[in-house]
Amino acid sequence: MHQTWPAGPTKVPIEPHGSYIVVARHPPDMALSLHHQGENINWERLRQITGEPRSGDAPPARLPLRSWLVR
Repeated sequence: MHQTWPAGPTKVPIEPHGSYIVVARHPPDMALSLHHQGENINWERLRQITGEPRSGDAPPARLPLRSWLVR
C-alpha cells in the first residue's frame, strides 16, 4: 500500500519496501566549486536579472583561495 507524503520539509515518500540513495558532497569540495564559480559570473547580466541599478564600480576583487576559505 502506498503511503501519503510526509508533512515535513523533505517531501520524500515513505515506502516500506523501497530503497533510498542518499547523496552528499564534501563541504570543502563545495566551497572550492563556489569559489571558482565566482570567476564565471557575468556581473552585468546578474544586475539585469535582479534589477539592481548599474554601478560604475568594477566587480568586487576576488580573494586568493586560502584567504577566502579562512575568512
